Amino acid sequence: MTDILQPSTAAVTERTFRSAAGIAISAVLLSVLLLGVIFPSAAGGAVRVWIASPTFNHCFLIVPLTLFMIWQRRQSLDPADISPTVWAAVGVLALSLVWFVISYAAILEAEQFVIITIAEASLFAAFGRRFYGKLAGPFLYLYFLVPSGAFLIPTLQAFTARFAVAGLHLLGIPVFSTGAVIEIPAGTFAIAEACAGLRFLIASVAFGVFFAIVTYRSILRRALFIVLSIIVPIIANGIRALALIAAAEWVGSPTAALADHIIYGWIFFSAVLIILVLIGHIFSDRSKFAGAHIRVAEGSPDFHVPIARLAVVATICILAASPGPLAAVVLSAPEPLPLPQSAPRVSLPWRLSEARSEWTPVLARPSRIFSDAFVLGGERVERYVALYAENGRASNLVRSDNRDADEDTWTFDSQSSGELNSSGQRIPVRVSTWLRGSERRIVWSFYVVGGEPLAGRLQAKMEQLAGALSGRNCLAAYIALSMDIRNGTPQPTAPADLLAATEPLSPYLCGDAATSKGSGRSERLTRNTPPTDRK
Repeated sequence: MTDILQPSTAAVTERTFRSAAGIAISAVLLSVLLLGVIFPSAAGGAVRVWIASPTFNHCFLIVPLTLFMIWQRRQSLDPADISPTVWAAVGVLALSLVWFVISYAAILEAEQFVIITIAEASLFAAFGRRFYGKLAGPFLYLYFLVPSGAFLIPTLQAFTARFAVAGLHLLGIPVFSTGAVIEIPAGTFAIAEACAGLRFLIASVAFGVFFAIVTYRSILRRALFIVLSIIVPIIANGIRALALIAAAEWVGSPTAALADHIIYGWIFFSAVLIILVLIGHIFSDRSKFAGAHIRVAEGSPDFHVPIARLAVVATICILAASPGPLAAVVLSAPEPLPLPQSAPRVSLPWRLSEARSEWTPVLARPSRIFSDAFVLGGERVERYVALYAENGRASNLVRSDNRDADEDTWTFDSQSSGELNSSGQRIPVRVSTWLRGSERRIVWSFYVVGGEPLAGRLQAKMEQLAGALSGRNCLAAYIALSMDIRNGTPQPTAPADLLAATEPLSPYLCGDAATSKGSGRSERLTRNTPPTDRK
């Protein structure tokens, strides 16, 4: 044995390294390509998000970075470790069936995570435990192909606003804020969605994981750097918002302080990232010459790569991944349910009001919309009802880009969870506040899935899945009630009373209301705003 490779042995070993790395790289490319073909709808949905959303443009780099990490580790790879495992294909089959169940409820983000898990199971089956373990970091990095994280925006907005307000207090600048809108003597500022820091956070985490994999060997050091890549951009975004608002006060011109603040923000974040990388390099435990000297037997023969077994197992994995998509084609989505011609009726003493504000939620492709307003005494409540007729497959009902108000005309201020006590029934709601000029509007919104009112997105998705599996014939709905509160902060008694005067939602969505198409309704129903189809 020797620590210095003889020329012939070195050549054989380097060829072995490259052969193993080349096989792994080819397997990743084939997995991504074939799964895109087998699951075209989910894969296409992910690519469309990568293109349309700046937050996820970096997803185009995930596969190239994965291949780079595999090549970087080539000297630790040994084809002798490749041990195709046919039994692991059972996991692929199980995941394919899981995908079918989730796809039947049209939960796209969950579908995409399952597809990447199918890719991971297939790679494990093709290479075996030892070889997969050496490349687990690069392989698991493929999960960043899923565009996920938009649900964090309200939380990030709230944190950034609180951080900025605390900093303004420390700087001695008078400030008033009840949420994402911050008022100082120089003017009023809003922590908008683009300023919440999600774009940089997602990119920072993706880069942080990449940097940790290529820089550290220790799991503890990797975990520490990944945690820093999460914390640092969140804190940095708070500092950026604080600096911009404080600069507006000191300069005396909000317009000048905010000019090109998005561009300046990216410059600031880039500087922060560079500092983070420099700090990370200090603690690197991966020698740049790691693997240059490997003990091998002189004249050691090149290892035989089990190409035939690899091909057989890969084919079995492809076949195991196919039943879910095939079942989805054979058991196509049920026909959309018939839609009511009128909104849920509201009983006296509430009366329909002709006056309307310009408030309207923004939702993705509802099947039918009803928008109206009701008055009782001095209280006026506006109502928005969006129906989805996909019978348990209302994928657009629960989307992270749906909003309780149009952010082109309204400024988001705050959001919290609450309840409306309607005739003894506690209805969970999201409570959000929106501003436009002097108008301050509070919105109580919730979903109705399977006839049950739900406030949380995850709860609604799970109920959709349960409804799809049970075959319930129910329309799904998004319902929002709003009031102008510029003259005070009303208690939620008015929207609760309006719900109490509304016909029961479960029969309306699951009973004969979904099939009668409005026939036999009372005269009060016909007085509501006629249905409109929204493109």
